[in-house]
Amino acid sequence: MGFWEQMLLGFFHFRRISPQPAQLKLYTSSPLRSHWLGGSKKGASSLSLLAIHKGITVLFTGNSPSTLTMIVDTHVHIWDEKYCSREMLDAIFAHRATLPTDSTAQRRLMPIPMEAWLEDLRGALDKAIVIGIDITRVFGTRIPDQFLLEFIKMDPDLLLAYTGVEPLDENNNFKEEVLDEVEKSVNEYGFKGVKLMPVHGNYYANNKKLYPLYEKCLDLRIPILFHLAGSSFPKAMLKYADPIVLDEVAVDFPELRMGLAHFGYPWAETCCVLLQRNRNLFVDISEVLYRPRWVASGLQLAKEYGVLDRIFFATDGPGVCRPVEKYVEWCRTGLNELCKNSGLPTFTQGEIDGLLGDNAVKFLGL
Repeated sequence: MGFWEQMLLGFFHFRRISPQPAQLKLYTSSPLRSHWLGGSKKGASSLSLLAIHKGITVLFTGNSPSTLTMIVDTHVHIWDEKYCSREMLDAIFAHRATLPTDSTAQRRLMPIPMEAWLEDLRGALDKAIVIGIDITRVFGTRIPDQFLLEFIKMDPDLLLAYTGVEPLDENNNFKEEVLDEVEKSVNEYGFKGVKLMPVHGNYYANNKKLYPLYEKCLDLRIPILFHLAGSSFPKAMLKYADPIVLDEVAVDFPELRMGLAHFGYPWAETCCVLLQRNRNLFVDISEVLYRPRWVASGLQLAKEYGVLDRIFFATDGPGVCRPVEKYVEWCRTGLNELCKNSGLPTFTQGEIDGLLGDNAVKFLGL
């Protein structure tokens, strides 16, 4: 067995004996540079194992007691204003102005350069799911798959993608071409899911006209993420936002994995009831992390309903909830601090690890 094979075996053995996720770094040249080969982006190390071979130093590190876990942001974006209508841009900037975002995010759709956003994700996460958008029917905006694909190729080990599709045309007829688009995104581009935005497309998620799309996603074994939550966009009618409509779809498609973005804001308890009734549903907490008390309350409800294992960390960045590490750290420590100060039960380390990544890894098969 060669040296590097022994090192890899040693690394995986070290992961098993280390109390915290092991990390493997390769130090290769001068000036000193390092490259992540494995492990989770956790805190400072307390255990280490060093090996040197032909001028290359291999460092294994592990941290304080916890389970092996990944950090996964299940809902991020990339933007280019050339794909967006003026109406959509005005709506999103007006929305961001009501949130604790920086001033740049209130006048630029992509508030930091693509490379800087990628470094933000790399510094905080093991995986990130980049979400596509198609709201052409009402808002004349679509982020094309090819644009997402270019970003994914910048770091395919870190980044995954969901295609965004608009299933109905302006006459409320199902768009048959959507089926081919979804199949292409999965089979050619390697995308891992679909995003639908009923509230911004002015249709109900339980509209039977959409069922061929649901059947296609089931055949492809990919999840669908729904924006079934509030929106401040002027033409986004809230009657289409209530997540309760997903109950019928979940019953009709019990094997189809479906998600509710933004914790179904403001319907957190409705989401918990839906998850309790339907084992094929999950929730992400994207964007709403800027409301920490509301999120903490929702997570308490999820724990009471026994569905915390299907709640996923997400930010919705880069327009909001950035830098990502800030919100990862809030989940690690700030969540329990808030609960203690509010007289609420705290969450176990296992539950926090689940929220930050383990839940998504298991449920989505990442």
